[in-house]
Amino acid sequence: MIKSYINTYEGLKKSINQIPDLVNLLRDKNKKFITDFELWLTNTENFLKKNNFSECSEMAGLRSRLYLVNFEDIRTVNKKKKQMEIGGEMVYSAQNLVYNLIQPIEDKVKEAKELANELVSIAYKNNIIQINPNEDYTNYIHSLWNHLKTHEQLSKYALRITSLIGNTDALRFFAEEVSKG
Repeated sequence: MIKSYINTYEGLKKSINQIPDLVNLLRDKNKKFITDFELWLTNTENFLKKNNFSECSEMAGLRSRLYLVNFEDIRTVNKKKKQMEIGGEMVYSAQNLVYNLIQPIEDKVKEAKELANELVSIAYKNNIIQINPNEDYTNYIHSLWNHLKTHEQLSKYALRITSLIGNTDALRFFAEEVSKG
């Protein structure tokens, strides 16, 4: 199965958007930080693994640092404090790992979205898009998309969008823009 740039972007964005809340827990010295950060690391690692990012091993390595405290001969209260300290030191590295993955994907997704918007705008102005309420919308979108990929003036847009994010995601953006009318 081909990886969806849109789904990958949304998953990474969801992960990176949770960082401020984790930092706030750390700022407040809330012990919930440890469990929430460990859960964030595990969920992010699983997402990376599911989407075949080799960086999942780096995330697992970061997560392992939280467990090193368990091997030290210190009291439980101090272990939690030490775990928070280690977690606090790791937040930047973990978020930076995700940020470095999301940045090139975000650039492609934004460019594809802008091109889809421009393509639909031009197509509407030239009366190429004419939605018939009696026609199946999905079939119409597929047919229209295929037509635009071979259209003399507009094919450059459709082909560029497809080269950026793949045909399935390109069709998804196109359909969303057409439905906005």
